[in-house]
Amino acid sequence: MATPRWVVALAAFSLLLAVVTGVSQLYWVLFALDPETFRIGTDTNWIGVAWEGHVRAGDAAYGRPDAALLAGALLDGLVLGPLYAATGVGLLRRRAWVVPVGLLTAGMLLYGVLAYLLRVLLGGAPTVTDLGLVLAGNLPYLGYPVVLAWSLVRWPGAIVRPGAAGSPAAIGSPASAA
Repeated sequence: MATPRWVVALAAFSLLLAVVTGVSQLYWVLFALDPETFRIGTDTNWIGVAWEGHVRAGDAAYGRPDAALLAGALLDGLVLGPLYAATGVGLLRRRAWVVPVGLLTAGMLLYGVLAYLLRVLLGGAPTVTDLGLVLAGNLPYLGYPVVLAWSLVRWPGAIVRPGAAGSPAAIGSPASAA
């Protein structure tokens, strides 16, 4: 049975988030720890240039590292980045373990993005220079966990390969008793 296109699209988006979020957040952590070596600005590498655009046009707080931003970036880079990658691989390979891993990924991301957006919207982020850009940049991070969790809960049989260990079809089979 071929993998449904929507599962492939969800997996591709998961892998894209792993690269985009993981790499950029780990770079920002390095910047926070050593701003002279890992600079943010137009005269740096492509990641530093991308961060410069975000700092100038979105949330200026990222130009001045603090403990709260560092903790969030560590979580994004070291925990969510690998979870996005695992979710993407699990979806592509249609493994049963993708259901709990994907739900963990969705829950952590939804919590984090909602906390950030509520802080921004309720006025706790005076460093936001362009609210529209910040909201638009966070929409994928708000929609993805909802779609992922809904898909994993509503259609696990379409996501998990039939016969895979732990799949809905394999749980009651004689092979699962062995």
